[in-house]
Amino acid sequence: MFAIVSSFVLTACSSDGGGGGAAPGSLLALGCDDALDSVYRSQTPPPDWVDRPPPDPTIPIFYWTGGMDDFIPPGFQKCGLDRLEGQGANVTACVERDSDHSGIVSRTAGWVRQHLEEVLLGGDAPEPCEALDPALECSIPIVPNSSDPADP
Repeated sequence: MFAIVSSFVLTACSSDGGGGGAAPGSLLALGCDDALDSVYRSQTPPPDWVDRPPPDPTIPIFYWTGGMDDFIPPGFQKCGLDRLEGQGANVTACVERDSDHSGIVSRTAGWVRQHLEEVLLGGDAPEPCEALDPALECSIPIVPNSSDPADP
């Protein structure tokens, strides 16, 4: 991932720093705002993003979402989860019912800490997380990537 971001910054961002008034060290401060805007609005990912390898099934992915997330619809999140699962990823999708898009990280930090203590230090496992609704379906396929892992 670092190589992709580095390549993008070196090839797409202005060399003069640009970014008038953006936080130092941010992509906007590097003059990337126009380049980032064109990438996200073009609906066509840069070539480096298309040929990404499938996830390593030996590395578990814990995906958390807020039950009150009104920023990224659950159906859209499910499209990405379907793609990961279709590629053989070891995904556990969890929901924190009382959390929204902005609060999910702080609301689940204790669970993540306890999971890391279990895996890295042999501590007690956290309580199992609440699973996403199994009836949830992909409602907005990811363009240009669908939920079919055979698609680029």
